[in-house]
Amino acid sequence: MGTSLRRVVLGAAAATALAAAGCGYACMGGSAGGESAYYLAEATAGGVTEQLIRDELLREAVERSRGGGGRAGETAGPPGPPTAAPKPDPERPARLVTYNADVHLVVRKIAETLKAVEGIASSAGGYMQRMSARSITFKVPSARFGEALGEVEALGELARKEVRGTDVTEKMRDLKIRLANSEEVRKRLVQLLAKCAAVKEALAIEKELARVTETVELLKGRIRFIENSVAFSTITVHLNSPLPQKAAVRPAPFGWVNALAGGISGRRSGHFGRGGVKFEPPESYVMPRSRYGPVRAFSADEVEIAVARNENHRCGTLEFWSKLVRNHLVKRKVIAVTDEADLELASGAKARLIVGTKEIGRKRYGYLVAVAATRRQVFVFQAWGPEAEFSADLKKLEGAVRSMRVGR
Repeated sequence: MGTSLRRVVLGAAAATALAAAGCGYACMGGSAGGESAYYLAEATAGGVTEQLIRDELLREAVERSRGGGGRAGETAGPPGPPTAAPKPDPERPARLVTYNADVHLVVRKIAETLKAVEGIASSAGGYMQRMSARSITFKVPSARFGEALGEVEALGELARKEVRGTDVTEKMRDLKIRLANSEEVRKRLVQLLAKCAAVKEALAIEKELARVTETVELLKGRIRFIENSVAFSTITVHLNSPLPQKAAVRPAPFGWVNALAGGISGRRSGHFGRGGVKFEPPESYVMPRSRYGPVRAFSADEVEIAVARNENHRCGTLEFWSKLVRNHLVKRKVIAVTDEADLELASGAKARLIVGTKEIGRKRYGYLVAVAATRRQVFVFQAWGPEAEFSADLKKLEGAVRSMRVGR
């Protein structure tokens, strides 16, 4: 737009604005039929529309806001520098935000990664909150939240991550206001109680004082909880692996070995062995007749004995069988071994004794197994029962083991 046309448009805009305001041009020191009327007529004659006038007036207002505008009808100077960003208000309190992160990782070894995550939490000044077989939750100081999160992500392949921030500023402010009000009420109640002479009124005040005091303590506890949540951020790590995490424990190639300790949980196995073994049962034990299966004996306190023999194999020494039996019991977590010993039987043969315990449900049982081997046969003596009764009979059970009659 040329200068003359711009002058016409701005003059017309000014005249229009003055007319809308109910003020004639004479109030500015001119006449209503003077220069402004001329501008308006010239604008109309030149084809300047009312919309163009409004657009030009708006542009002029924008230029003025930027510091470059002048009087209506004058060419505005170049726009000034952009307005500087507002400075932060030093009196405005900082926002209180709690941060929580959930990280899903794919790793090779879950158990090792759990230990590594626990180490990250400890080195960052945090602590482990809870842990399961495949996940761990820990807290770290909020200042080291990002650092700890990055170290966790580097432990494996990141499958998914979610970080949440919760603003608790208003909640904290409300709690502190409620706490201040409750403490003021408690203070007044204490003062009122000191002045109260009537017993009935004193009891009523004490009851209300107790209620207000409880409210004060609850509010303090909630404030401490939020303060701790702000100071310490929470990270939960979920672990998964495409690889098996436990080495497969193969069963023994001998059925009677796999059947050991089955009687504790009530399982009976026909693979345990044959009978025909002679021994002296402990005093107060009853020995039912058994023609085919293991020789058994029972006490009135639910302690049970089962003795059987199995075929030996070439090179099957006592050392081999006792080691195989122990590996089966321990590696397959059949029992927890508590004692072991070498025994000499009445016939002069050697035997290996293993004693342990097993917990089923909320009840603990005692267990004993003794192995003796000859060139042709392997003899196995088992005993089990409730831990207290089993422990009371342990010496008698060892005596029964020594009484087994086996060849050499």
